[in-house]
Amino acid sequence: MMIGRDEIVATALAFNGVPFRHGGRDRAGLDCVGLPIAVARELGAVPKDLDAAPYPRDPDGTLLARMRAAGLRPRGSRPALGSVLVFCFPPGPARHVGIVVSVNPLDVIHADNGRGRVVVLRLGMPGARRSFPLTAFDFAEVGE
Repeated sequence: MMIGRDEIVATALAFNGVPFRHGGRDRAGLDCVGLPIAVARELGAVPKDLDAAPYPRDPDGTLLARMRAAGLRPRGSRPALGSVLVFCFPPGPARHVGIVVSVNPLDVIHADNGRGRVVVLRLGMPGARRSFPLTAFDFAEVGE
């Protein structure tokens, strides 16, 4: 089964405004990892093992390895629409993910603990929390 990038974006944007909840995996509440899992589930593609075990609220350095182990395809530093973007808030390791909904400018939808809900963030905007994209992944079912 192949999933189109536009389908991923439309499905992700439908979660805008859903409350933030650590460990959340549905419309009752989501965290950053829960958003791509919920989107994948709605599209009929569930990444394996990404949600297999609870994880700490603070980064433990395993996020990138868990993304690879879940079967997501690495894209490196070139995100595309619908890619799962991994980024950090310095100082520190990879600690947050969102789904790319626009490439130029780079907008991601993500579960924002500080705002208490899923929101769209333009990376690099003045006044936005300083964040740095590290790498991007695609769901294995995404067609090119």
